[in-house]
Amino acid sequence: MRTAGDEAEAAYFTLLRARDELAAVIRYAEWLNRERDRLDRFLADGVELDATIDARLRRSVSHGDDPLRELIQSRRRVVVEELAKVDARELAAQQFAEECEADLARVRAS
Repeated sequence: MRTAGDEAEAAYFTLLRARDELAAVIRYAEWLNRERDRLDRFLADGVELDATIDARLRRSVSHGDDPLRELIQSRRRVVVEELAKVDARELAAQQFAEECEADLARVRAS
């Protein structure tokens, strides 16, 4: 048989997990933004650096430029797709945490 104390404890730990999830989603959004920026810088730096050296001299190493650029652009597309979804995830996590707070308050009040 569950007691009011058991219910309050369960509600409290559910709230803690909800807050942890919200914090994790926020950190993920921050990481996605930093990763997108890092990939953008990498691509821009490559173009800028390449412009400083004669293409004939770079020929021996430039065979990998296009595949590398394609991989970076592919990763960037995935990051941007995740960024498009993360706001909804953050909102859902925030709403769940608020519901958990209300549940805990309700259980404690009864």
